[in-house]
Amino acid sequence: MTEQELKARIRKRLHRELGDFVARLPESEWEQFWNLKPVAEFLENDIVSMDNAAKEDEDVYLASYVHLMQAWLGIPANREHGDTLAPPPSFSRQRVTARQEMLRQKDTDYIELWWNVLPERDKQAITQVWELAYNLMDAVAPTFRERYAGKRTLTPEESRQWFMDFFSAEANGTVMMPTEMYVVSDIPRTSREVCCDVIPFSDGTHFVTHCKPLTLPEIVLVVLNEFAENWGMTLSIVLRTLLTGERTPPRLVARWRGSHLYHLTPEFPPYLSAEGVARVWSTVRYSGSPKSWSLGKCSLRRLRSYNEALQAWNRVAPEEWRIRDYRTFRREWKRAQEWLVPRLYEPQSGTHPVEPFADSLEWKLAASFFPVGPLYAVDD
Repeated sequence: MTEQELKARIRKRLHRELGDFVARLPESEWEQFWNLKPVAEFLENDIVSMDNAAKEDEDVYLASYVHLMQAWLGIPANREHGDTLAPPPSFSRQRVTARQEMLRQKDTDYIELWWNVLPERDKQAITQVWELAYNLMDAVAPTFRERYAGKRTLTPEESRQWFMDFFSAEANGTVMMPTEMYVVSDIPRTSREVCCDVIPFSDGTHFVTHCKPLTLPEIVLVVLNEFAENWGMTLSIVLRTLLTGERTPPRLVARWRGSHLYHLTPEFPPYLSAEGVARVWSTVRYSGSPKSWSLGKCSLRRLRSYNEALQAWNRVAPEEWRIRDYRTFRREWKRAQEWLVPRLYEPQSGTHPVEPFADSLEWKLAASFFPVGPLYAVDD
């Protein structure tokens, strides 16, 4: 499928879903839409994927563009199908909406994008749940401060100093974007230390806590994190409210998934509507095929050539995913790497250390996923 054929199919779907005014959009506006970062990324991958896509997958692919167009033009996400839809007041370059500006940024602010595409009833539901959670925190905040900081009311300077002292926290000199508040903080544990990344104050300073295991600070951190997860918040948001009384605007929170995929994934509360989940998910879905998604996760570091990598892949891949020659394999693997940060290793033609089962090509492909070889400490 060519790019023009795909764009024609997308325009037809947008016309059907959003109304006649879409067909009257000036070509200059269409060009702006195609150049939006998420749209351009989807197009690049869908040109290849749509040729082999099943009908239901094709519907999901095309629905993504509908939701992105709605967010870009500020079209209500909860209008009923078939409603008459008036065009936005202006499509001129001089009257750019907040949503347009957000989507035109080099690095799309997905937290705001997801909020914009949610139906109004889901926005209201999240807002009401967060209001209850904030009220619960307000009720206990004075007691929390008195018990752990010795004062029911803390000045901003006292809050910062207490936080740094109590959690052995240190600022790493980084000021984060406001939306980083909505990214869930994992709490990794070792036998010596419990560390956590948080942004507890409105200036956006990034802190790292350093609590000893099984101490009061670690217990407090874990309990507050559980509260955050229960109410669809983040630890940073809960800490900010308890320490300063500030309320962060409600949004869908997210977390980073996978060790290599640069992929911010939304966390869906169970009360969200199926429509809301579908709208948000369509903006973050991997726009390649399951085959390319899987191929992109494979490091080729232990393999000596693309021909050897091809043989290893064909031994472990489902029959439908097997690749006919190493040139095709190399092209598909490199294309899949464009979605990864950092990119994985290509085949290494130099000397490899002697490894058990080194004559098994499938072992070489699989070994980078497991702590089973001498390269593990520095691999990927």
